[in-house]
Amino acid sequence: MNRPVPPVWRSILYVPGNVPKFIDKAHERGADCVLVDLEDSVQPAQKSEARAMLPETMKKVVRGGADVAVRINRPLRLAIPDIEAAVRPGLSALFVTKTEGVQHLRLLDEVVSDLERERGMPVGGIGFAAMIEHPRALPELADIAERGPRLVAMMLGGEDFALETGSVPGYETL
Repeated sequence: MNRPVPPVWRSILYVPGNVPKFIDKAHERGADCVLVDLEDSVQPAQKSEARAMLPETMKKVVRGGADVAVRINRPLRLAIPDIEAAVRPGLSALFVTKTEGVQHLRLLDEVVSDLERERGMPVGGIGFAAMIEHPRALPELADIAERGPRLVAMMLGGEDFALETGSVPGYETL
């Protein structure tokens, strides 16, 4: 299976996809990757606006040399318009929320591949960062890591994972 070359991201700056004051300054922060969030930081009524802003947002946040990634929504009905807005030259990766198995990534890979072809981009050039946010995904971790298409990163979505397990998200103090 061909995968994009994994990036070297020492820092990832999350930026709400609909807040111009954060978007305009993101390139000044020195992050290796600016992650434009279309998920939790964007209220449902504002998601269409954030998607419409995405081409200009991506141009702005890349000015400091950072890679650009977009965190997409789940369920699929929200993910598809996110992907259609995000897949364009300059996108390094999609952060796939609530990843629970390889089948989900394969389905999204099919959509992204079609868009890359339609838009004259190299097929397979955009990576996936699988966000593990539910305990259901734990038995699937090895399979996701070994067989997930486009996979360049995996991470635990700590807040959502804590909520799904009935834990209280928080910070440990010494």
